[in-house]
Amino acid sequence: MFVVGFFLAALVAIVLSRNRTVRTTYLAGFFVLLLVVNLFAPVTPAPVIKWHKFSEVRDTEQTEYAFRVVDADGMELMYDEDATLNTGSVALSLVRLRMQNEFSSEKNAEVAQWLLDRANTRRTSVEAASPARFLSFPRHGMSNAWTAEKLAGYSEFTSIRLYQIDVTTSEDGTEVVAHDETLLYEYHEDRGTVLDFSVDSDEQNESVVSESIESRSRVAATGGVVA
Repeated sequence: MFVVGFFLAALVAIVLSRNRTVRTTYLAGFFVLLLVVNLFAPVTPAPVIKWHKFSEVRDTEQTEYAFRVVDADGMELMYDEDATLNTGSVALSLVRLRMQNEFSSEKNAEVAQWLLDRANTRRTSVEAASPARFLSFPRHGMSNAWTAEKLAGYSEFTSIRLYQIDVTTSEDGTEVVAHDETLLYEYHEDRGTVLDFSVDSDEQNESVVSESIESRSRVAATGGVVA
């Protein structure tokens, strides 16, 4: 109801924009609404946006997560979010949460294979440079956009990995003090699940980490970039 009321009020203000009283009242109400939502409201009703993203103080320790596809040579590439956003707006953050906290091992393998299939479909689309790409919604400036040039150094994608990334910054936020990555999940299209969330085997973890380090070494040796 709030969304409908907001746009109805905006429509009335546009139609009666020649009326100075209507114009002044709408502008005053608009800015009062922004202030109330940002300073007092416990929730942010659409389409209003809070300004906390630009002013909120962040802790010195932050944890993020990242999906990466892996090619047949072991080279990693950050997952392009458009691979899923083009098929019903499936956010990777939601996929990750459900894989960690809700899905079974069998379901995780199914989702991982779907992500891998979508990545290969996205790659084909990017490399084909179809004119239809100009009809897509503009991507976020911080997204991991694939380009034909970036994909040129990779062979066929065969695996997908999920990493937990822990970053520690200085008190003023201007310097990264520590950057640690932990492999949480890995799926291979032929071998199936290589590492699952529920697995707590030191031997398997060491094997996977060792393989990851070796693949990164190959990337460094060939001048490739690991996202």
